[in-house]
Amino acid sequence: MLSGTKMQGLQVPKPQFPSLNSPQRASATNGTKQSRKVALTPGHSLMDWVRLGKKEGRNLNGKGGQIQNVSVEELARHNKVDDAWMSIRGKVYNVTPYMKFHPGGEDEMMRGAGADGTSLFDDVHQWVNVESMLEKCYVGQLRKSIEIKDRLKDNKKEINHPKDTAPVNSDFKTPSNSKSEAAIVEKPKARYDWYQNGGQITVTIYTKCNFVKADHLVIDKKQRELQVTLNIDEYVYTLHVGLFADITDTYNGIRVLNGPVHRVIFILNKKDVDLKWVTFGSPLEGNNTVVHKTDRDPVFRSCEVLSCQPLTHDIKLLALQLPQGSHMIIPIGYHVYLRVNHNGEELSRPYTVVSSTLLPQDYKAKEICGRIIYLMIKMYPNGHLTQQLAGYKEGDMIDVSDYEGSFVESRLDQADTLVLVAAGTGFTPMVKLLQWNRIHNKQQTKHIKLIFFNKTERDIPWREDLSELLKTQPKSFEIINILSEPDERWSGPKGRIRKEIVEEYFPCPDQPQQRFLMCICGPTQFTQLAFKLSKAYGYTDEMIHVFAA
Repeated sequence: MLSGTKMQGLQVPKPQFPSLNSPQRASATNGTKQSRKVALTPGHSLMDWVRLGKKEGRNLNGKGGQIQNVSVEELARHNKVDDAWMSIRGKVYNVTPYMKFHPGGEDEMMRGAGADGTSLFDDVHQWVNVESMLEKCYVGQLRKSIEIKDRLKDNKKEINHPKDTAPVNSDFKTPSNSKSEAAIVEKPKARYDWYQNGGQITVTIYTKCNFVKADHLVIDKKQRELQVTLNIDEYVYTLHVGLFADITDTYNGIRVLNGPVHRVIFILNKKDVDLKWVTFGSPLEGNNTVVHKTDRDPVFRSCEVLSCQPLTHDIKLLALQLPQGSHMIIPIGYHVYLRVNHNGEELSRPYTVVSSTLLPQDYKAKEICGRIIYLMIKMYPNGHLTQQLAGYKEGDMIDVSDYEGSFVESRLDQADTLVLVAAGTGFTPMVKLLQWNRIHNKQQTKHIKLIFFNKTERDIPWREDLSELLKTQPKSFEIINILSEPDERWSGPKGRIRKEIVEEYFPCPDQPQQRFLMCICGPTQFTQLAFKLSKAYGYTDEMIHVFAA
């Protein structure tokens, strides 16, 4: 199988809990808040939790291992010590069985019970891989809404809003394609077939699912070992074989034919074009299976750092090249995890994938062909991972995971006007949205309005690219830069997002002849307030997509 011992380029680690000397169990330093420790009762150590997970498996999710979509209303009902759910990065976990194992005690865990605990978790455990620690407790994806009340830091406090806005409440909803908020997710079906034609092998994956596109296909190869994964709804289909003979490191003809049964097609190129294959190969572990995303071991590839260039005084553009034999095109607004070793401990954080530029580029560019990915990363003075990344140079290696995300690209086809509302590094998903529009604007003219919030002028990334876009698309592209801490030379809009800014700069949604799509991304409180004010201004749930990790 593809493993760290057999394949240096591709690593499939078994989920591990933090070791006994992990930062999860040590005192927090360097500006990270330290959690309150309590004495654990006998039988509730970290290793006891590991053993319980192996014994009970997915039954720890309290739903007999069944996966379901979870609404904010449903999440909020599970807020008791003996019945506690928590959402972390859009995934809901039943943390009830973990209560007595948590080093901070039940009181600390209850701060996030029945709500979004992402900020609370990151505030204390920024280095912990929560998906490994609570994988058996996974209930399902958080759907339809995002909790507004700020229970992340103090469940008795609400967001401090400007005087001209009403308190934000739990009606913050993002559109969902599901027919029922808590509907059981039906497991899709998939299988593969192949045939050869001279020096090529054509592989077709047949699947019955709601939606699939070429970007959902990920290919990894090391020598004759081939692993192909296809993201289908909330599941992953895996084709994993030891090939009959050698193939090249390039793949072509990747396409999707949609229908009642979708077909995902790609072509492998034989090294020996005259050799007739008598079989596709030998099945390896996990071959021809469909599993839920949370039940699949994470896959990390060892990628080479090509460059690390500054975008602003504290933001860098990191270019990474996938290993030979790997193909992965990251969809719009999706993120990957970077994993590094820091003083013997594993650090892992998600970063949204961007493009190398906002300006036109070659269609044959390696990033489009699935070989290079770009990440826009803000360097924090006290950030353990980002300070290590800041020292990376060309030729260094770093582990990169498969991608995750929820944005459906087809929504762009249904809109005439795109309203992009971003704050700081919340601009990351907007990068590929702007690229998509540049590529497709020839077929369908769209108007894009970017409302970009930053502290100062020097905090605005890609300023030159944005200025060039304005010159090349003067009729279809508009930018409003709003600064909260400008100097005396700034003559543009000032302040933070508030009712007056929305009414002055946001397009009025009450235009029957126009179809709007608003995309929002930024810090949690910014995102919540931007959504609330947009709803009050007339934007509906169907018009809004919120990018939230």
